[in-house]
Amino acid sequence: MRFSSIICAVCAAVPGLRIRLGSLEPRIVTEEFVRALAAYPNLCPQFHLSMQSGSDTVLARMKRKYTAEEYLASLNRLRETFPGCAVTTDMIVGFPGETEAEFEESLDFIQKCAFAEMHIFPYSRR
Repeated sequence: MRFSSIICAVCAAVPGLRIRLGSLEPRIVTEEFVRALAAYPNLCPQFHLSMQSGSDTVLARMKRKYTAEEYLASLNRLRETFPGCAVTTDMIVGFPGETEAEFEESLDFIQKCAFAEMHIFPYSRR
């Protein structure tokens, strides 16, 4: 069963319940995904789309399975399907090996994305 099918089933089963999605991976936000969710008015138009970095080289070192452009495409899909939606994100700074230039790439990317809110964390090994 697809993730969107589960969300749609919950939205349909409990129409009076507002559903908010958090910590979405950019690869999940496909055309099919947003089209399926658009049918449910009880889906809260606020999405947390995890970013981590706006630099492709840092994303690769993090072993993320998306690029900044792929992230931006997912973000644009959400905004086109849910006009006026709020999109929030996470960012990690100081990832091992991150250069000043890569940090600047992330800053430029953040400005391009115009997030409603961000959660910014310093890198830690956990």
